Amino acid sequence: MSITWPANTDFPQYFLVGSVNGGPKDVQIESDVDQGPPRTRSRYDNAEENYQGVLLFPTKALYLVFVNFFKNVTKNGTRQFTWTHPTEFTSVEMKFVGSYSDAPQTQEIHRVSVTVKVLP
Repeated sequence: MSITWPANTDFPQYFLVGSVNGGPKDVQIESDVDQGPPRTRSRYDNAEENYQGVLLFPTKALYLVFVNFFKNVTKNGTRQFTWTHPTEFTSVEMKFVGSYSDAPQTQEIHRVSVTVKVLP
């Protein structure tokens, strides 16, 4: 079963501008050789990409849609889903890394920090 990010028009489809932090994991490995400088190569072809960002939910109802998506649809973040890449803005498969952190701004407005892993 393919899971996709909720498509409600009021639901955040991107992280807040300026809140995205992350990128590809370092895949280089350096090996000593008998003669000459160390040899640098790639550990593997597809590097994991982790991004941390903030989602702003303007209503408690939308925040509860996110909570349901995280807890029930992705089984506490363990299942992969399709969403927009945080910096390339293309459709990719990803999953949550750990849980989320909620910083309520008011009774209605919720500012949620999450980390996602873009899957190769």
